[in-house]
Parts: sequence; C-alpha cells; structure tokens
Amino acid sequence: MNYLKNNPRKCITVAAYLAAAAICGPILHVSGVVMILTLALLTLALIIIFLPATLAVAGNYLYATGSAERAVPILKKAIDKNTPSPAAHVNYAIYLVRGGKGEDALYYLDKASKLKPDIMTQKNIELTKASCFWTIGKVDDAVNILEAMREKFEYVNAHVLTTLGYMHFLQGNLEKAEDITRQAIEDSPETGSAWDNLGQISFKRGDFESAKAHFEKAVEYKADLPDSHYYLGLLAERENSLFEARDCYLRASSCNISALNTVTRQQIDDRLRAIKEALDAQDAGEEAESPSDEEEPS
Repeated sequence: MNYLKNNPRKCITVAAYLAAAAICGPILHVSGVVMILTLALLTLALIIIFLPATLAVAGNYLYATGSAERAVPILKKAIDKNTPSPAAHVNYAIYLVRGGKGEDALYYLDKASKLKPDIMTQKNIELTKASCFWTIGKVDDAVNILEAMREKFEYVNAHVLTTLGYMHFLQGNLEKAEDITRQAIEDSPETGSAWDNLGQISFKRGDFESAKAHFEKAVEYKADLPDSHYYLGLLAERENSLFEARDCYLRASSCNISALNTVTRQQIDDRLRAIKEALDAQDAGEEAESPSDEEEPS
C-alpha cells in the first residue's frame, strides 16, 4: 500500500499494461507476456520518435525555472536530434550570448526562425539577435533590428524598449535613449534595467544626484543588478564614502555577471582593489598620527 502511495505513476503504468494485455490478449489470441512485450516495444518506439520534442520540453522548462546548467545539455541534445521546437534553439542561443558567444548564438537563432515560431517566440528571436550584435560590437545592426521590431509589431515590451534605449545611449544619442527608456518605464514601471538606463544617462550628463536616485530605484526593483550597484559604488567614491563604495562593489560582485551586463567583473574587481588600497593607506596614516600609548617619565 505504501509503495502505491509513493510510486503512483509506476503503478498506473503497470496497471495500464496489465489491463491492455487482459483485454487485447484474448481478442488477438496472444499471451499476456507477448502483449506486454509488444506494448513495451511500442512505447520504446514512441519514445524514440518523440524524444527530441520531449527533450525540448524538459530543457525549456528547466531554463525557464532558472536551472540553466541542467537545461543546457538537454537543450543541446534536443537540437542535435533536430527538435522542431524554436524555443529550444532560442533558449540555447540566450545561454551562448550570455557567455559571450554572440556569433554562435546567431546560428541557432537563424535555425529557430526557420521552424515557424509563433509571434512571441519571433519577438524573442529578434531581441536576442540584437543582443548578439551588441556583444560583437555591431551596435548599429542591433538598433536596426529593434527599430524594425517597433514598426513590424503592434506591441513590443519594456525589455525591447530598454535594450533599444541602451543602444542609443551607446551611440551617444542621450536624448533619444532617455525618451525610449521612459517609454519602457511607462509600460512597465518595475523594470529595473530601465531605471539603470536612466541612471547611466544621468551619470553621463554629470547629474549625479539624479543618477543615484535612478540606480537606487533600479536595485529596489531588481536587487541583483551588478551594473547599478557598480555605479552606486562610483557615486559613493565621489563622495569619499569608501566603506559604502566597498559595500556597493561587493554587492555587484555577488551578482551573476554575463556578457549582457554593461559592466564586467574585471571592472568591479579593479574598484574593490583600489578601495582596499585607499582604506589601507587611510589606516596607515591614522596609525602614524596617533600618539604613543606610553607616557613620558616625569
């Protein structure tokens, strides 16, 4: 009884095979053993036929639930077995571009486009393509893709607008970058990366007070934004708040940093090293200036 409770699927499967053998055996004049073997072979054949699709479903689910390391080998196996799932190709491409392999990711995105994706997947393909072009230094191509999306689709979400806003920022068009980023925030006010955009725009303009407010808003909505934590560290350094700056850089360092972030782990490590040196020098100076604990004899 306990086995039945703990293994319901296995028990149901066995019961289904036994029922099939009991019903079909007398009709087909074959033994129950032969019937079960026949059904087992049929099941194996179905598994082989539908394996690519099954792998894609499993891989896509794991990727969507944050288990990328488990999902990736399954997605790759599904793709190698010619899965018809566009989403499997897209998720694998996203993994590649996050790892800095934009050129490789474009190959899988092109394959996904040929598998008749639905409109949501097609949008994801084009957004990911734009990100690929950005990571390989082709910002103009990224802008062209994203602007074309705005013309082609009746609606594009805040992620598309935020990415486009940052591309214009990279091109030096701060006014357009801000306008599009604010459209993203109007569409989805809790998009942390959009607030990070505004922060970087304000920082570039030298409006450090506004930049700080925007970056604080960004990490309020998305606590694991290394970009915003990094810039908050730079702003704290400007105010000579070295301990606060160190804390900001440590928070940035603890985040998952990919090729799709606007700062690198090297930049963060460099600032942490500089802060440590500054604090050590500060401590050494204080020790040199402090009076001796020993009293002069009278």
